[in-house]
Amino acid sequence: MAVSTVNDVQIFNLSYGRAIPDWLSSNARRKLERKNIDVRRRIQLIQDFEMPDVSHTVNVSPDGRYVFTSGIYKPYMKCFDLNDLALKFERGIDAEIIKLLVLSDDYSKVVMLEDDRYLEFHAAFGRYFRMRIPRFGRDMAFCKEASDLFIVGNSSEIYRLNLEQGEWLPPLQSAAPAINCAQFSSEHQLFLCGTSLGQVEAWDHRDGTRVGVLPAVESLCSAEGSHLDYSQVTALAFRDPLHIGVGTSSGHVLLYDIRSRKPLLIKDHNNDLPIKKIDFARRDESTIALSMDERMLKMWDESSGRPIVAIENTMKFNDFVRYKDSGMLFFAVEAPRMLQYFVPLLGPAPKWCSYLESVTEELEAAQEESAVYDDYMFVTKEQLDELGLSALIGTPTLRAYMHGFLIDARLYNKANTLTRPFAYDNYKKNKVKELLHKEREQETIKKPTNLPKVNTALAAKLQEGMQLSKDMASLKGRDKQKVKKVAEAAQTILHDERFKKIFENHDFEVDEKSEAFEKVSQITANLAARKKPRVALQNDEMDSASGSDNDETFDLRDQENGEEDEQNGTKTAAFHSSSDEDEDLSMKVRRNAERMS
Repeated sequence: MAVSTVNDVQIFNLSYGRAIPDWLSSNARRKLERKNIDVRRRIQLIQDFEMPDVSHTVNVSPDGRYVFTSGIYKPYMKCFDLNDLALKFERGIDAEIIKLLVLSDDYSKVVMLEDDRYLEFHAAFGRYFRMRIPRFGRDMAFCKEASDLFIVGNSSEIYRLNLEQGEWLPPLQSAAPAINCAQFSSEHQLFLCGTSLGQVEAWDHRDGTRVGVLPAVESLCSAEGSHLDYSQVTALAFRDPLHIGVGTSSGHVLLYDIRSRKPLLIKDHNNDLPIKKIDFARRDESTIALSMDERMLKMWDESSGRPIVAIENTMKFNDFVRYKDSGMLFFAVEAPRMLQYFVPLLGPAPKWCSYLESVTEELEAAQEESAVYDDYMFVTKEQLDELGLSALIGTPTLRAYMHGFLIDARLYNKANTLTRPFAYDNYKKNKVKELLHKEREQETIKKPTNLPKVNTALAAKLQEGMQLSKDMASLKGRDKQKVKKVAEAAQTILHDERFKKIFENHDFEVDEKSEAFEKVSQITANLAARKKPRVALQNDEMDSASGSDNDETFDLRDQENGEEDEQNGTKTAAFHSSSDEDEDLSMKVRRNAERMS
């Protein structure tokens, strides 16, 4: 979860952070949580709240218990139960869903408008009926009182389907060649539709007559300029029975009183992108308007047009819905993962996630504690005397803290500049002296090494193993074979093309903090501890009988154990496990070389 504050308004992004795969083990999950603070703060509000590729629509059922989402690819419709915070069911659809309406209070009756000119009805058990419409649809609205479904689209006709009788009613004839959006008011039974001519038509569905027209684009051109005469009406929303919001394809939102042809307010998004959806959130003293285009969701004051805050994202927005009487927002975006935001300004957290209130308060308190001292400096009594600010002790300017005081950083910087004008020059001189002193201490110049950047320690050990082959002339029998075998293995790993990526690709880097590496290191240490006493006895015998052939009395049992370990492991693991034996062999090589000389 991430929190941002704009204009003293907090926005909590509940979808922030990386998604954790379901197949990840519990140990790996805990390890990731320890390393990454974003994973620890991640909140999975609704489990698997995502689509295969892109999400198009999001809706909340009237009873507030279910969330319906749709997307592609493949076309899917999903239903989430908010009481369980998990997926209730998902169903495959034949085509992409343009609009989804919940006809009942729960999930039992749903209708979907698809882009292949089909209407699809679903019941609780699954698909109920599928029928074709005459033209491609763009939006639809439902009248509960008459059980009429209004469908608008690429036609001047407004199709009406009575769901109680199961028959088509005579269509309403619009003056526009196409209709983009539709909205129905349950208070006064007024049906509104936004046309491609930039007008809002109002219809009384009871007698099928058009009762009024609002020329939205004409009002927009008269206020903003005639260059916007191409605009169309793309979004409609009722604030209350008498006030509506109209969104245009030019990125403007107009607020109307339906009793007047003149808009109350014109709000410009300044993005030149079509308005996709409008909503209103009523507060105690004012109403906040929410308008969304594909780039951002803007929140602004409905009476004055003053911007409050905006929600932006790297993905394009397709749809959003606000949970009733709360500050919870769900977004359908051009990405598999759907977004969830919580804005306390719009309302409290819903009852099914009431714990969000305490979580956000704790996060806010933690941020305040971490940032409370950013504007203050800690000074002692002696530092106050040097700055000449001792007279401020006991005043609100200084706050007693531990063995000193907290002072405003701006006042401290100003006093420091006035009392010590040459402090920077002295700091500069001291810094130059330190640099010169460091250069003088570096008596030897480091020679550049040819070691790779990946697995540097492993490459250094392998090069040491290759160096043993140069001093191999003084060895005899099994010792000589052992050194030769180690040197050949080291040379193979360093120069063979099959092992090239070990020293180039970071994916093959040896993690010395891993559990497997620690086990191998412990086994190697135990083997070395058992072999050290035997090697010490052999060294004493060699010193007492110089020039004798007792050098070959190496412990064959330990040597055979080492060879078995080497055969069972890979070449790199064998080299790590035999590093201590190589050190003993190198010591013997040097001793024999000294005797022969």
